[in-house]
Amino acid sequence: MKNLILSIFTLFLSLCGFGHDYYFSFAEIEYDAEQSCLLISIKVSTHDLDYYYQKKTGESKSIEKVFEMDSCTSKIIKFIQEGLSIKQMSIPVGLNLEGRTTNKDGFTYFYFKSDKVNPKIGLAVKYDLFMDIYTEQQNKINFIVNHQTKSYEFLLFHREHEINIY
Repeated sequence: MKNLILSIFTLFLSLCGFGHDYYFSFAEIEYDAEQSCLLISIKVSTHDLDYYYQKKTGESKSIEKVFEMDSCTSKIIKFIQEGLSIKQMSIPVGLNLEGRTTNKDGFTYFYFKSDKVNPKIGLAVKYDLFMDIYTEQQNKINFIVNHQTKSYEFLLFHREHEINIY
């Protein structure tokens, strides 16, 4: 009887899972005409970020501990900046961290402000965050200009889009 209960409990845990079958991140990019820059927010699963950090660095620190250490936090920021790259005329647009929050909803949010961009020149946006580890990763960007939103999906085999500001 004890073995039966243990087996049922183990089956229940595997069905509920500690992981999930899909991986995603979501970004919102808004063009700020007054400052000629992009305001960017990125939402990622804290669990996925934790696992990604451990796989990339070989360190077994929890994400909470990582954020307590400046050197480790800078590694995560670098991962995020490598996972979302924006270019104009093949020149990388700088993304400067403005802030970060980890909420009890299981998500971590990063906030960036770009260097100045020319609104008359298109953007080459590559958003392949986590795709080198999670082959099921799907990323989405909502790009906002003048209160108009256009959505772009980024998949393993379609990691880049050309986006026009105007």
